[in-house]
Formats: sequence, structure tokens, C-alpha cells
Amino acid sequence: MPLHESLLDLGELAPRCDSLAAAKGVLAESQELLLNALAHRFDPPELVCWLSKLVRDVVRSPAVVELSGAPLQVTGAFARGDATPTTVVEWLAAPAGNREIVELLAATGWRGRSVDAPDAPALLDAGVATAFAPTSAWADVVRHRPEAMHTADGRPDDSVVIRTQTALLRPIADLARWAAGERAAAVVGTCERLSEGVARGVLTDVELEDLLRARRTGMELALLRWKAHTSDEAVAWSDMPALQRSAYGEAARTLAAVVSMVAARNEVSVDESESE
Repeated sequence: MPLHESLLDLGELAPRCDSLAAAKGVLAESQELLLNALAHRFDPPELVCWLSKLVRDVVRSPAVVELSGAPLQVTGAFARGDATPTTVVEWLAAPAGNREIVELLAATGWRGRSVDAPDAPALLDAGVATAFAPTSAWADVVRHRPEAMHTADGRPDDSVVIRTQTALLRPIADLARWAAGERAAAVVGTCERLSEGVARGVLTDVELEDLLRARRTGMELALLRWKAHTSDEAVAWSDMPALQRSAYGEAARTLAAVVSMVAARNEVSVDESESE
């Protein structure tokens, strides 16, 4: 489904912002246009990719470079193409202007932070890592994989707290980073990293399709919750609409099954204590 012309036009303006007023205008309008897009039929991955690139382009535009002293090295979900409106914009600490950039984002409804002491995933996602540690990368997969649903009288426990974005998108991003291996710093996008995993033989085509489907679900849930002005940080299972509960449950089970299959085939552990 092609993006609406208004989204494409705004995306073209993003990297050319030559004043803070222009940057604020693009950032503010992006959320308005996204809301309009969500009112119609939409493709979650396409919208998320558009949003990630637009914000990434704004914070690397001439107006922001004037604040920071150098183009920002964006990391995290915005670098990977996985960001939604509730995602924090992250960048490796710039020579100057970090506080002002956080304020710029906050003025238009975004959250941002500079990463002063980046860990390995942050360096890989920024595309500046010089080494790859597969054991550490796999430990992230195990640590962040969806938890098993607790049950009460054979039914899902309604008090269980779900974080739809971190429970689905983060572990898929972790798995993609691990699957890409030494190419993880050169190939930053989650979809591209998953394809690298297939090329390297650590993922199968079927697993790729399963992961992309679960990723799509995670994005759709995050976007719909944002549209409904409900936080994506934490929600009780009982407070989720029935269709969203069903979609989340299926995606979480699929993701957990893929992690188990990948672990067995590649002889890596799904025991967190053994993966450290």
C-alpha cells in the first residue's frame, strides 16, 4: 500500500531543515499526518519505516547539526527502522547541544536522550561498532524474549502486565542483530539484518516470515494504542481489547517458538544464566 503523498512530501523536507522552527514544524506535523494515516487502511511496517527515517533525518538536518557540532549518530529503534511515536529518540552523545536537542524533541511531543556510555547494541545500531560478540548478542535475545503467560484456573491471568512494544519489537530486533553477525554494524535495519541471518544460514525462510509477521503485529499494536491515547509502556492483560489480546498472544507464542528453534539448531542456550 503506497504512502500518501503528504507523508512523502514531509519526508522530503526532513533532511533539509535549516532552522529549529522548520525542524519543530516537521516533527509536529509528522504526528498529525500519522494520526490521519491510522484513520484509514494502513501498512504498519511501512508507516513505522517512514516515521523512523523522518525523525532520523530531522535530527541529522543542518539545523540540528548547528546545535550539535556534527551529524548525530542515531541509535536504537530509530536507527533500525522500528520506531513508533512512543519510542525514545536516542543518539550517541554529541560534542555539544545534547540538552537543546532533547528540548527540541520534547517541544513537539517526542522523547529524546543522548547515550553517554553506549553498550554494544547501541554501537552496533549506530553503525560504529568495530567488533561483534555473538555470545553477548544472543544473551540479549534470551533476556528480552516474551515471558510465558501465567494462568489462573486455566485462563490467562488478567493481572499480567504487557508491554506490547518491548515484548515483541525489542526481542525481534535483538534476534536480528545476533543473526546478522559481523554484518550487524554495516546492516542496521532490522528487516535487513533478518535477511542477513537467512543468508548466513542461522535463520530459515519460514522463521523469517514468522518474525516479520510478529514484528508487524507489534508495530500495529503500538500504533493503535498511541492513536487511542493509551500508554504502550505497560497495560494489564484485562485492559487490552479482545482482538489486541489475541493478536499479541499469537505473536508472542510465534516469537518464543522461533527463538527456541533457532537456539536448538544453532546449539545456543535459552537459559538466561547460561547465555550471559
